[in-house]
Amino acid sequence: MEKLVECIPNFSEGRSLEVVERLVDIVRSGGAELLDYSSDPDHNRTVITYAGDMQDVVETAFKLARQAVEEIDMRSHSGVHPRIGALDVLPLVPLENTTLDDCISAARELGKRLGKELRLPVYYYGYAARNALHVRLSDLRRGGLEGLKKRMLYNPDWRPDEGPGYLHPTAGAVALGVRKPLIAYNVNLRSDDLKAAQRIAAHIRERGGGLHGVDALGVRLAEAGMVQVTVNLRDRGLTSLDMIYDDICTAAAEEGITVDSGELIGMIPLDEVMRVFGRATGLSGVGPERVLEWKLKEKN
Repeated sequence: MEKLVECIPNFSEGRSLEVVERLVDIVRSGGAELLDYSSDPDHNRTVITYAGDMQDVVETAFKLARQAVEEIDMRSHSGVHPRIGALDVLPLVPLENTTLDDCISAARELGKRLGKELRLPVYYYGYAARNALHVRLSDLRRGGLEGLKKRMLYNPDWRPDEGPGYLHPTAGAVALGVRKPLIAYNVNLRSDDLKAAQRIAAHIRERGGGLHGVDALGVRLAEAGMVQVTVNLRDRGLTSLDMIYDDICTAAAEEGITVDSGELIGMIPLDEVMRVFGRATGLSGVGPERVLEWKLKEKN
């Protein structure tokens, strides 16, 4: 049986569509299946989602890393999203016939290649972390590339797990991890008040006493002329997307701000769609087997 895994690499490039297309073409030409990709010029970031057999996914990840090192120069990078490298984040997520331990082993082998062949400093995070300080992605990216550079220089706890003990001169570093499915979700606000967006993000963030499993930042979208609350839902046990949206709407109203729209980055698990539907309608016992297209697909 195939060991299926999902990979969601995040690149520090969202303005050059030519560079983005070359990255996407690597996935298209490999053995894995391209599921989604999106770019944003304000974040200056591209997120690609693909899945397939473990071996194909990992080999494609290495090719993507090599391309990012060749094409993305962090010395001239600017954007509102925190980042530590050209290939900023590379998570592996277990799917069918795959365990967290399978992904950890694959991540460690890939990390060795990235460090040795591409001379990238590699930090393992999430379930793959070797150092308790590196478990949370937000801690790795605290202060961005500049903050990580200082920690590498002056704090032995921040020596990379693989590769050289210094940043790649143009590509920075990479966070390589293993995690369970995560939902990346943004909410745009009809305002240019960055401080208000940051207060709303702090209100819903788990570390600030907000919603369980939620990381959030307030950022400005210069091209759109708005601010945004950008959210990662790490743990869906106690929190669902509609709860996040409702809390943001309430906090925004207290700031005198209206919500413009929500935005999904990458994929969303079907059970989360059904959970939000159930909460909104009271039909909490309804599963995908009651969805017409799903039932027809099952029969075929």
